[in-house]
Amino acid sequence: MKITVKQLTRGAVVGALYTVLTLLLAPISFGALQFRVSEALTVLPFIMPEAVLGLTVGCFISNIISSSIIDAIFGTLATFLAALVTLKIKKIYLAPLPAVVFNSVIVGAVVTVMTVEFTLINFLMIALSIGISEFIICYAGGIPLLVFIHKISKK
Repeated sequence: MKITVKQLTRGAVVGALYTVLTLLLAPISFGALQFRVSEALTVLPFIMPEAVLGLTVGCFISNIISSSIIDAIFGTLATFLAALVTLKIKKIYLAPLPAVVFNSVIVGAVVTVMTVEFTLINFLMIALSIGISEFIICYAGGIPLLVFIHKISKK
């Protein structure tokens, strides 16, 4: 697969935006109760495959700077897997779902291990908390973002 300069640039911009938003809003981007606004960008692979690499790198940079190596590895894995699945989705209203599911489970497990005793109830509570915030951000921010990009790309 040949990647154009335009695609490489768009991927880099997505990664930079993800990192800036995450770090700028760091107090609400990390922890058991997180509201990572940058996750709205995780729907972008639905319309631009080059966003997969940008999101992955942006997530890694954000987590390595403000969290831990464990979060950098597993949080990035969650973002990468979600982005790959989002590439395959055909309905816009399903585009946010992979990020919600992968982050709930993977990041939920990591945050549970890093903050409290790992029990099923603790994991479920943290995974649910992350899942709810991810759902709100990805649907309330991600879907309008996709619609906006689709509208301006037609002009």
